Amino acid sequence: MPEGINLFQDTLIKSLKFGFVDNIKYQDGGYSPQILVNNSDEKRYVLTDLQEELSKCAAFYFSVAFVTKNGIAMIKSQLSDLMDKKVLGKILISPYLDFNDPDAMRELLKLKNVEVRLTPEKIQMHAKFYLFEHTGKQVLISGSSNLTHTALKINYEWNIKLTTTHNGEFVQNTKSEFDRIWEQSELLTPEIIETYAKKRKKIISLTKINDEEKLPYSAEKIVPNKMQEAALEGLRNIRE
Repeated sequence: MPEGINLFQDTLIKSLKFGFVDNIKYQDGGYSPQILVNNSDEKRYVLTDLQEELSKCAAFYFSVAFVTKNGIAMIKSQLSDLMDKKVLGKILISPYLDFNDPDAMRELLKLKNVEVRLTPEKIQMHAKFYLFEHTGKQVLISGSSNLTHTALKINYEWNIKLTTTHNGEFVQNTKSEFDRIWEQSELLTPEIIETYAKKRKKIISLTKINDEEKLPYSAEKIVPNKMQEAALEGLRNIRE
């Protein structure tokens, strides 16, 4: 085994012991598990780690329930650099709850070095993880953050960042599960997006009609309570 790989594995083992066994007895070598949150006071953002890993990876695999144009724009520079370096990626997105804007899907199609697939509606895919392949190692970020502006920089999100060798069972199982869902999913095309957009528009229209039919003719303006307003604000953030 090359000396560089031996050194990385030794450092990784020490870092894992630091993170999982004893942070006094063992020293962090830079690969200990990390919690990624958005904290504007400390200038800490999930986005920063995402951009950093993208900028130096050899391949990447994303699985997200929700994606927005603003979310894509935040990593557009790194994706463009990867395209110049002929680095390929795969992104799984979901039709879950019909939240995804068709325009965001169309934006994904502009990424020529990225293959995008839409998961089957029946599995209600809601997973969020970002896997990056590097020389000699892999990095996984997984938790609550979708590929949206609010999830990567504003909302309080909770994600875990793990570093592993290519031979670790955890990352192999993660990649196998990604591949399993990938094979079940359909390639995102302009035609698929149009079909999704028509269905989504119909659902939104029917929901609006149903809501209006429930109102009495003399209905006064309805004001949501605090809990309902919080839920509505969450939906607005997802759609931004």
